[in-house]
Amino acid sequence: MTNLLKMNTQYLEHGSNGHGTSGLLAYGEYTVNETYTPSPEINKVEEFYVRIDKDSRIPVKEYVENDSPFRAYIKLEKKDKETGKSVVYSNATFELYRLNTDNNKWEKVQCKVKNEYFDSWTTNSDGVAMTETKLEAGSYKLAEIKVPKGYTELDAELRFEVNNRNETLEYDQDYDAWITVIAKNSQPTGKLELKKVVNLREDVDKTFIKDIDFTQIVFDLITSEDIIDFADGSVIYKAGTKIGKYNLNADGTLTIDNLKMGKYYIKEVQTIEGAVLDETKYDVIFEQTDTTTKEYTVNLNIENETTITEISKQDITGEKELEGATLTILDDKGEIIDSWVSNKETHKIEGLIVGKTYVLREEIAPDYFVKATDIKFIIENTGEIQKITMIDKIVTMTKADIAGNEVEGAELKVLDKDGNVVDSWTSTKEEHKIKGLVEGETYTLIEDYAPDGYVISNKIEFTVTTDKETQKIEMIDKIVEVRKTDVAGNTIEGITLSIISNKTKNIVDKWVTTNEAHKVSGLIEGESYILREEIVVDGYVKAKDIEFTVTEEKETQEITMIDKIVEIVKTDLTTNEELEGAELTVTDEDGNIIDTWISTKEPHVVKGLEEGKTYTLTEVTCPYGYEQAESITFTVTEEKENQKIEMKDMPILKNLQVIKVDSKTKEVIKDKFTFGIYEDSECTKLIKEVESNKENGTATFEDLRYGTYHIKEINAPKGYKLSDKITKVEINDKGVFADNIELAEQDEVYSFEFENEKIETPKTRRF
Repeated sequence: MTNLLKMNTQYLEHGSNGHGTSGLLAYGEYTVNETYTPSPEINKVEEFYVRIDKDSRIPVKEYVENDSPFRAYIKLEKKDKETGKSVVYSNATFELYRLNTDNNKWEKVQCKVKNEYFDSWTTNSDGVAMTETKLEAGSYKLAEIKVPKGYTELDAELRFEVNNRNETLEYDQDYDAWITVIAKNSQPTGKLELKKVVNLREDVDKTFIKDIDFTQIVFDLITSEDIIDFADGSVIYKAGTKIGKYNLNADGTLTIDNLKMGKYYIKEVQTIEGAVLDETKYDVIFEQTDTTTKEYTVNLNIENETTITEISKQDITGEKELEGATLTILDDKGEIIDSWVSNKETHKIEGLIVGKTYVLREEIAPDYFVKATDIKFIIENTGEIQKITMIDKIVTMTKADIAGNEVEGAELKVLDKDGNVVDSWTSTKEEHKIKGLVEGETYTLIEDYAPDGYVISNKIEFTVTTDKETQKIEMIDKIVEVRKTDVAGNTIEGITLSIISNKTKNIVDKWVTTNEAHKVSGLIEGESYILREEIVVDGYVKAKDIEFTVTEEKETQEITMIDKIVEIVKTDLTTNEELEGAELTVTDEDGNIIDTWISTKEPHVVKGLEEGKTYTLTEVTCPYGYEQAESITFTVTEEKENQKIEMKDMPILKNLQVIKVDSKTKEVIKDKFTFGIYEDSECTKLIKEVESNKENGTATFEDLRYGTYHIKEINAPKGYKLSDKITKVEINDKGVFADNIELAEQDEVYSFEFENEKIETPKTRRF
C-alpha cells in the first residue's frame, strides 16, 4: 500500500520502502499533511512545514516521519430513533466491550484515570457520555445496561470500529481523535381496538331502525393528562386536547395506533339515528410495563341502546288505558309517521331520533271526553322508556252565591270564539257538564238572566286548559253595599246619596242613609258607577264623588263614603291661646260667603264645604289689641281625616323706657337701680322687674300689650332716696300715656323721666 503526503497542491507518493520524493517546487514554504495511512489502526503524522530556498534537481532536504498506533476517545450519544432528538429527559447507562482478536472473545473496557477505573458511562443532561481515556483501535460493541425512562431496549447489538476510517472521526484543537457512537432507542406506542354493537329491541309495535351504517358513528379521542415526549420531557399534547375524530369501519370496528404512552379517553360524539348516544368517557391508558414491548393494546367493546317511546292514552283517573282514541305521531315536518287506535295496552315505538321534536295528536276522542290538545315531545338521549301520556278531561260549570250555594233558575250559555252557541241551560242544584268543548280552545260563559235578588254576573271567558284534571268553571252572583260614615267610622244618618250609571248617566238608585248599610239595586257586574252625595248634614264636608266598578271578585263588595269636618281655630301668635271676638268669614273661589262667625274659645266647624275645592279664610274684624291677620287660602283635601286650619293674630306690643334723673340738676343718673311694673295701683301684683342700664341711666319694659300698668321704683341709685312715686301707664289704640300725659315715640320706644332726690349729708361743726 502506498502512502500519500499532500504538499499544498501536490501529492507525494511513498514507495514500498517508505520513501517519497516530490516534484520540482518553487521557492517558498509548504505544509505537509498525511492524507492516507497504510492501516486504519495507526495515526496520521502530525502536520509539518518545508521551506524551499534554492534551485536543485536533487532533494533539497529529507524529512523522516513515523506513524503511531491509532487511539481515540469515544463520545456516546443517546437519541430518539424516530425523531432524532437527544434523549435528555432521563439517563442511559452503557458498557463497552472490545473484541480480542487472539481468542475472538469480547472483553469489557475500562478507563483508568490515576487510581480510578471506569467501566460504565451514564449520559449527562445533553444526552452524551464520553470515555475518560482514549481507546485502542479495534472492534467494539455497546451494551445498554440502563434504558432511559419511556424507551425500549435497542433493536440490535450496536457494534463499531475504532480506527481512522470511522465516518464519525473528528479531531479537537489538541488534535485528539474522537469517535461518536449514537445509540438510538424507540418509545413504545399504544394501539386502541374498539368494537361497537347496537342492541335492537323486541316486543315493539313499530321500529325505525333497519340497516345499521356503523360508519355514521363517530368518536373523539382526547388526552386525560399531558402527553410528553420522553426524549426531552416536552409536552406533545396538553391535557384535554382532542387527538382526532374517528368514524367506525363498516363492520363496527375502529383501530387507532401509533399513540404515545399516557392516559386518554374516548367518547362517542355521533351515533346512528334512533340510537342512544353513549356519553360515557372510556379510559384508554397506555402504561409501559417493560423495556421490550414495543406496542401496547387496549381493547374496548361498546354497546349502544336504541330509543324506546311508550304512548299511553288515559282518562283523568289514570287507572287504565282509554280505548277508542285515534292517535297519530307527526315528525318535525308535519308528516304522519305512525297511526293507531288506542286499546288496553300502551303503544311502543323504537328508534325515534334523539333531540328531534315529535307531536302526539288525538284525531278522534272517545265518546264523552274532550279532545286533547297536541303534545310536543323531544326524544332524550336515554335507553330508558320515555313515556308520553295523553289524558282526556271534562269541564263542569257551577252557578252559586257568595256562600257557595247553588243558584237555581239562572239562564246560561257558552259561546265559542266565533260567537256560536256551544251549549245552553238553566241552572239547577247540580253542576252542569258542558258539552262540545275542545281542549285548548277559548269560550265565553254568559248569564242572560239572574234570579231575583242577585246581580247579573259579568261574562266569563275561559280556556279549556291542558291540565290533566277535571276543570271547574264557577259563576258567582254578588251584592254591593254602601255605607256612610264619619272619619271615626261612625254611621251618619240623614244624608241623601245616589248611584249614577257611567254608561247611561241615569240614576240607578237613590236613598237617605240610615244606621244600616244600603244594598244597591240595579247594578250590573263589571260596569262602572258614580256614588254621589246629594244632601249633607250640617257640619260635614260634602264628599267628592266616588267612581267604582262592580268588580268580578266573588264576594260582597262594600263602598264606604266618609264625611270629614273642617275646623278653624283663632289663636294668639305668641301664646297660642284661643282668641275670642274675631269676626271671620270663609268664601269660595268666586267670592261667595260660605260661612261667617265670631271666634270663641272653641274651634269652629265650617259649614257648606266640599272636598277638593279651594276657599279663603278672612279676618273681617280682629280682637282689640291685635293686628289683623292676613287671609288664608286652603283646599279641602280628599284625605279621610278631619282638617284643621289655624289663623294666628299678632298682639300690638309697645316698648316703655324710664329715664332716671336728678330732681334738682335734672341730669341723668347713670347708676344701678330697679323698677317694677304691676297690674294694680297698690303695686301688689308684680308683672316683672327691670334692671337699669347704668351706661345711659334707663330702664326699659319691652313688648307691653294694650292695658293699664303701674310702675314703681324698687331699688334707688346709690346716694339717692327711694322714691314712693307710682306712675300710671296706659297703652291703648290712642297711644301711650304716663300719668295721662301722652308720650312721644322715638325709635319704637316711648320714654318718660323719673326723678330721685339726693340724700343730704349733715354738716359738722369744728371746735
